[in-house]
Amino acid sequence: MEIEFLGAADTVRRRTVSAAVIVGGGLVVLLCVMRLSAPRTPLGLLALLLLVLAAETYPLTGEDVGDLPDPELLPLISSTPLLAAIALYGTPWATVMAALARALGGVLLVWRRQRRRRPQLRPMPWLRDVAGGAVATALAGTLYGLVAGDGTLSSPDPALPALFVAEAALICSAWGLAALRVVARRETLGARARWGALEALPALASEPALAFVLAGAVATGRPLAMLMAALPAAALVGSLRWHTAMRRRLEQAHARLEVQAATDPLTGLANRGLFQRMLEARLAESARYDRPLAVLLIDLDGFKGINDAYGHACGDKVLVAVAGALRRELRGSDLAARLGGDEFVALLPETDTGRALALAERACAEIAGIEVAAGLATVRPTVSVGVAATTDDAHADSAALLAAADRAAYAAKHAGKNRAHLAA
Repeated sequence: MEIEFLGAADTVRRRTVSAAVIVGGGLVVLLCVMRLSAPRTPLGLLALLLLVLAAETYPLTGEDVGDLPDPELLPLISSTPLLAAIALYGTPWATVMAALARALGGVLLVWRRQRRRRPQLRPMPWLRDVAGGAVATALAGTLYGLVAGDGTLSSPDPALPALFVAEAALICSAWGLAALRVVARRETLGARARWGALEALPALASEPALAFVLAGAVATGRPLAMLMAALPAAALVGSLRWHTAMRRRLEQAHARLEVQAATDPLTGLANRGLFQRMLEARLAESARYDRPLAVLLIDLDGFKGINDAYGHACGDKVLVAVAGALRRELRGSDLAARLGGDEFVALLPETDTGRALALAERACAEIAGIEVAAGLATVRPTVSVGVAATTDDAHADSAALLAAADRAAYAAKHAGKNRAHLAA
């Protein structure tokens, strides 16, 4: 009940923050629209808009449409044309440009991915991203105006420091948006901040200079000059797409390796190492909060005879079938693992001796109903299960608990097999 309450509170907090960002961004965009004036070079404004749109849509391949996968990357992928727009056309035009590009970017991402699946454009994240981009650009433009004053692009003396400050504002705004997005998952903020700091250094070093060159080229109104000045920004966008894709592939590969390192390849159950780590952790919780904990040790009866009579391929099928039966019988909070060979084990938190014995007997009955085809014959495996719990002080540590369950399984085997036995 407490977990459900906390989850609801986090949802309300996220929605409240998103609503505040959307309302604030909407007001900023409205004020900027009211202050728009005719651009000096409409062709240059259109070129910068296309660059911002390309930067917003091309390098990002997040799972959630309209939901920026790495908010810290915002100043690294669209700041060059945005800074150039601030310097040439002022904050209102740059802010409207950022909001329009982010809005169109979400729609284009939907269109681009519809061949692979049917993504839905979620209104709240989409509007939040649009409003966040507008607020960040408006803040950067305001700071640029304060630093540059009445200076022009004819000299880098007032322009470059102002562009540097505007770039820093974009980076800080992006980090702020990232913090708001994970407000209910504070443990991720440290990692995001470290990644953001590493990614911000090249942006601070290159983006102001690139924006200065791009703004100067756009001011000339010559298409060839604009094209040549846009090439470095285009190269940056392409490299960031590669960076984002490689980072995602590395994360996915790392996740697959973690699963493989903790999983038995034949049965798909947890392996011995993962079970041992989970047992130690659950035992510590059981001792701290005085809660019951039980362990089942499941030993296949006559498994060597099955391998000898029907072959190892049939033996593997039996192991897979037994693993499936354990999955069906165990609860979601339990953990089944294969210790090796023909031995399985199950970790049962919040389970006393009586409930563990009842579950073990149900598992015996479920496994006894398995039929595995072996040519013209049918193999019907059975198991002997040992049950041990932490109710006895002698079973307080993992080694003693497993040893007690092993002795109980041995006693069940000698008592006739296909049964469960409690540890003495």
